[in-house]
Amino acid sequence: MTKKENLAAELPGTRLKYEKGKYFNVSFNFVPNKTALLVIDLQNDFLHDKGVHAKNGVDVKSLRQKIPACVKLTNLCRELKMPIIHIRYVLHPDKTGKAADIGPFAAGARPWLVHEGLRPVTWGAAMLDELEGCDYDFEKNRASGFYGTSLETLLRNLNVDTLIFSGFATNLCVENTFRDAWMRDFAVIGIKDAMITHDPFLQEASEKNMDIMGHCLSLDEFISAVR
Repeated sequence: MTKKENLAAELPGTRLKYEKGKYFNVSFNFVPNKTALLVIDLQNDFLHDKGVHAKNGVDVKSLRQKIPACVKLTNLCRELKMPIIHIRYVLHPDKTGKAADIGPFAAGARPWLVHEGLRPVTWGAAMLDELEGCDYDFEKNRASGFYGTSLETLLRNLNVDTLIFSGFATNLCVENTFRDAWMRDFAVIGIKDAMITHDPFLQEASEKNMDIMGHCLSLDEFISAVR
């Protein structure tokens, strides 16, 4: 049996291998009506060629290569009647126009966000057109979608116990939300093709971390497992 077939056959309860023969046993039941898709920060200001990141020299063209996979995953989850939950990075300006609630990390790493971008009810803060439409929408101002939001309350009320992850950036907002979900005892599944970051090394490191906490599958592996 191939690795892909093995994953498809054994999920839930797949035995995942991580470096030098060390094993982590992750077991959970995948039930579509108890599962939600989290789509994190796939926003115009981050990823559109007219957004503030591109305006300030970020190469968004390379980042956008995974958008079709993000769309395919969203459509699959919608077909399986899973709740689609958008989580967006939004910064609120003070009277001078500066971001009043930006954190020191974001202000240091992306200083232009102090003055522009990701503002409430703007095109830049909206999700990409390709990913338009969701069941629930949350705004955050830190890396984790759980920090300072009612995301957990919603998930508990929906009787959701398993989360699928898609978004940007894999090693920051996606992984931080993934970790916070894991610490709250949600079963967690990252989809490699639908998680985006600037650095392949950081992508690989995050995927390995996710494999320890839950599952990190290719989109094809996930499709095989749920159909």
